[in-house]
Amino acid sequence: GRVGKKYRKAREAVAVKPARLSLRDLLDAARLRAGLALAGHEVVEHIAAGALAVLADASLAEAALANVLENAAKYSAPDSLIEIRAGRGDSRNRRSPSLRGDWR
Repeated sequence: GRVGKKYRKAREAVAVKPARLSLRDLLDAARLRAGLALAGHEVVEHIAAGALAVLADASLAEAALANVLENAAKYSAPDSLIEIRAGRGDSRNRRSPSLRGDWR
């Protein structure tokens, strides 16, 4: 149907290039991209030793994580703490990132 065609067109418009990415590098790039949105917030990272890499498209993953960080800053009190946690997830070894903050 029409929805399927729209989905295929959207998928073709974005060239997804999955690669194994260092979680540290991805987080650093996302924080840099979020830039001024994080001003006034203390950002604390807790990255478990088992959470060293993810399989994702670098530019899309960076943009998505930067967007999450920007929203965390936008919807939290000024000068509040934003925590980023990443570690091993369930028994299938999926990564389980989380974000905590003092949301408004």
